[in-house]
This record gives sequence, C-alpha cells and structure tokens, in this order.
Amino acid sequence: MFQIKRFLVPLISCIIAASCLDEPECVRINNNVAGFLLKTPGTNESKSVRFLEVSILGIDSLFVERKNVKSVIIPLNYFSTETSIRFVRPGDVIDTVTVGYKVQTQFISEDCGERYYLSSLEVLHHTFDSIRVISDLPGKDNKVKNFEIFFDE
Repeated sequence: MFQIKRFLVPLISCIIAASCLDEPECVRINNNVAGFLLKTPGTNESKSVRFLEVSILGIDSLFVERKNVKSVIIPLNYFSTETSIRFVRPGDVIDTVTVGYKVQTQFISEDCGERYYLSSLEVLHHTFDSIRVISDLPGKDNKVKNFEIFFDE
C-alpha cells in the first residue's frame, strides 16, 4: 500500500500541474509600464535628479516622493490613449509630459478575462528641455526603458 501511495501522489501531482498549463498566467498580462531615463545632454550619461513628487495628472498616487532618482517607472492608463505625468523639482519647477499610445483589447481566457496591449508610444506634449523616445513598446515590469529626458541643471 505504501508503494502505491508513493507512486500515485507524484503521478497525480504531475497530471494536475500539466492540466494547469492549458490556462495562461493571469499575472502581469498587460504591458502598460513606461520607463523614463534621466540623462545629461551631450554626454548621454545617467543623471540623478531630485524630485519632490512624480505623479499622474488626475490620480492621487505618487510614484516618486522626495527622492533623487536616475529613472522613473510609470503605469500607463490602458482605458485611455494618453497619460499625463507631472514632475515636481525643488524651487517650484514643474514639468509635464503627455504620452500617447495605441490600445488593443485582447481576450485571453474565461479565467483571465481581457488583457490590454499598448504600442506606438509617442510624446504628445512636454515642458522639458529635451525628451526622446528610445522604445515605443511599453513593458510589464520596472526594467522597461522607453524615454530619455535630458536635464541641463
């Protein structure tokens, strides 16, 4: 009897695990994360910039608060085709950037529902000295790099 249990338990576990492979993973199925790298003009080196806050206009959440950072990661609103971000630096210096993109809705499964696929990132408006798109495809995590913002100061 002990031999049968030793054999059946792993076999049943493998069958259950294999059946779960038919369903896609429902975690992080949307690619709605944009990364902003902060750079020094001319040298193109990373630059540490102090922000009092970085936030999305119309939302109360702060993504950076009273920190020196070399990059900023922002979730994009996949229920819209644009997101506006506000960057506040010491001395009441406020910059904004509005990012536009295409959104496609894709049905994944009964369990997962829909996913939102964003593409074609572009800068619609900004108040920075200079900004450029380095990748027009948002990511799913904090490793994404989409924009370079250049700071003279």
